[in-house]
Amino acid sequence: MKPCNSIKRNLKKLHFYVLALAVLAIFSGSASGQTLKIYCIDVDQGSSTLIVTPNNKSILIDCGDDKTAESVYKIITDQAGLTSINYFVCTHYHGDHYGALDKLIKKGIEITGKFYDRNSQKWLGERRRNSTDYKEYEEYAGDKRKYLRPGRKINIESGVDIECIVVNGRAKGEHGPIEYPSDENGYSLGLIITYKDFDFFIAGDLTDEVEPKLVEKGILKDVDVYHVSHHGAEHSSHSDFLNTIKPEVCIISSGSHGTYKHPRRNTVEKLQNTSSVQHVYQTNKNIKESQYPETVKNVPDGFIGDLDCIGDEGTILIEVKDNTYVVKILNRGIEKSYNIEK
Repeated sequence: MKPCNSIKRNLKKLHFYVLALAVLAIFSGSASGQTLKIYCIDVDQGSSTLIVTPNNKSILIDCGDDKTAESVYKIITDQAGLTSINYFVCTHYHGDHYGALDKLIKKGIEITGKFYDRNSQKWLGERRRNSTDYKEYEEYAGDKRKYLRPGRKINIESGVDIECIVVNGRAKGEHGPIEYPSDENGYSLGLIITYKDFDFFIAGDLTDEVEPKLVEKGILKDVDVYHVSHHGAEHSSHSDFLNTIKPEVCIISSGSHGTYKHPRRNTVEKLQNTSSVQHVYQTNKNIKESQYPETVKNVPDGFIGDLDCIGDEGTILIEVKDNTYVVKILNRGIEKSYNIEK
């Protein structure tokens, strides 16, 4: 009987080890297959970026204006499969960056955590403070509102680092009196999102009035992807700034109608001529390039989300894995893979 019992015990041990190895393999495979997703949403002449972490935490950075609320809603629900957002960031108080918030919430998208913004108590004019967009934002944010300062982080998930490096014209590490920017764009808050060795920089409509501070303070690092500030406007993306952050990929959130003549020719050419840049993408093609050839310049068609400028089909998705990230033009089935610079 003893040999038989011994065999049974050994079989039980073997079964336990096989089961443990199987569980370990499942979890190891799951970890290696995890991705960070960044949706650069087509909101025409505006900006909205949804970030979904490997563990399905989410942060919405800006949300476009009233006219594009449905576009943002569809990306959140249909593409990302979410019904709520953990955090909302308002980079600055222009309607094309936060005007759709009320409609998203009325459509059932709950913001479960904090509303992060740049503060407005001392630097927002009376007209804008009394605007419908701002009053609605204050109402929905309520006691969930939190002001970001340079150097502060948003603790969304272990392994995903979100740091504010500039806001209200003040860079991380800057002390003394603030030299206030000349307009609302310059007050934009800027974030660096880091996942493993991947870095993503986004800063609303930040201008070249403030960008030199970031260069001078030495707080910038190489990034993989740069969400181009102010829709590719003329007075953003200073050459020294670009040569400091050294992006491989740049993504411009711009409209098709041409009213603001974005993206500007000189800005697109600066991006394309930056030695580190491999490709520049656009959410929408500006249909008035031929009308304003000296002012407007589109990137090549293969890197534009929406060519016909009808509807909201220009969203660009970035999927970040261990050593690579893939940029996908969802509507057109175009994708390109890039190595993550270490």
